[in-house]
Formats: sequence, C-alpha cells, structure tokens
Amino acid sequence: AIEGLDLSKHKINIVYADGTKKLLDPVHLFEVIEKSCTELSNVSAKVILDEALRNVYDGVTEEELYKSVILSSRQLIEEEPEYNFVTARLLLH
Repeated sequence: AIEGLDLSKHKINIVYADGTKKLLDPVHLFEVIEKSCTELSNVSAKVILDEALRNVYDGVTEEELYKSVILSSRQLIEEEPEYNFVTARLLLH
C-alpha cells in the first residue's frame, strides 16, 4: 500500500488500445512515477499520483491516464524545478 493514499476510492477501469479493460493498479502506477523520481531530492511521487488520480475517471484510456500523470508532474515545475526531470522521464516512459 502507498502511505496516505486511500486506494479503495480508485476503482477505475483502464481501456487499452486493443479495447480491453483492466482495473487500474495504483501501486504499479506509483512505481512508474517513483522510478521517474529516482535520485531527485525535492520531488514526490505521491503528490504526482494524487493529482493524476484526481483527473481520471472510470473508462479512461491508457494514453489519457499517462497524459494525466505527465501533466500532473509538469504543473509542479514552477514550484520545484526538479519536476522538469521527472516530467521528461515520464514522457520517455
């Protein structure tokens, strides 16, 4: 579990490019974001995840989900420039 995050309220189905649906795995998504935060000291994967999950809905496409994560990171750049690196890494994912 991710400390301080209520995963029960995130029962969101992701629609993949081939049309299949799968329940969102917030732990996996957190790990992807956390990996993008590696070796950066003033960033928080949880802050990005929280914001991204606020902006998605049941039936969201995989592409829109990752776009939400990238935009959530990008909006934090003004507050902390190191999010620029996180955003770039997320774009490469």
